[in-house]
Amino acid sequence: MLFVFAMALLIACGYGQNIVIPIRSQPKPAPVLPAKTQPAAKKVEQKNTYSNKSSAKPSANSGGQRNNYPQDTATRAISVARKAADDVLQKDKTTTDRSYGSWVDLGLPSGTLWKYANETNPNDSYGFYTYDNAVQKYGNSLPSGTQFRELKDKCTWTWTGNGHRVTGPNGNSIFLPASGFRNCDGDVNYVGSRGLYWSSTPDGSGNARYLYFNSGRVNISDGVRCRGRSVRLVQD
Repeated sequence: MLFVFAMALLIACGYGQNIVIPIRSQPKPAPVLPAKTQPAAKKVEQKNTYSNKSSAKPSANSGGQRNNYPQDTATRAISVARKAADDVLQKDKTTTDRSYGSWVDLGLPSGTLWKYANETNPNDSYGFYTYDNAVQKYGNSLPSGTQFRELKDKCTWTWTGNGHRVTGPNGNSIFLPASGFRNCDGDVNYVGSRGLYWSSTPDGSGNARYLYFNSGRVNISDGVRCRGRSVRLVQD
């Protein structure tokens, strides 16, 4: 207010003809720029991937291959015997009758024919026979100790992994699976690694003769009659 009054007084006194009063200019507003449009976000397509962890893509064989043979010990001995006989039946062309009831001529001096496959006891969960059971059922069809000795001495024995292929002098053969044996207390042992077969021959001590073999040994021995062993029949 004082400034305005002073200026008015000067003009009134004649001093203000050449005085220019500066006018304070208003600042120009900043230019308004057009708003920039933001580029549209690119749509990211998410692809399904599989890792090597638990989310891995399952393969066609993820279920694994099942075993075709019984796993319980009670039936394994029967499975080994049957599987071994089946394998030989498929490969061996030396016999004309290719069934479980076939008899094989090995060309032995005695002329003994050996049955192609083992007998299995339907009343025993392991398929084995005690000596008394075997003699009662098969009698003289059981091989004698002498016939087992001839089989051992006159034939070639070849271990196949779960038993012996026994080849006679004429080239014909049978297969004796390593079915193991059952102790008198019921325990089963050596399935797939040892074979024990009853003969019809008792010995003087109340035991009985049997054929024994593993991968590197074939022998005729004797043992207690209550044990369960395999049975292979002969025909004179």
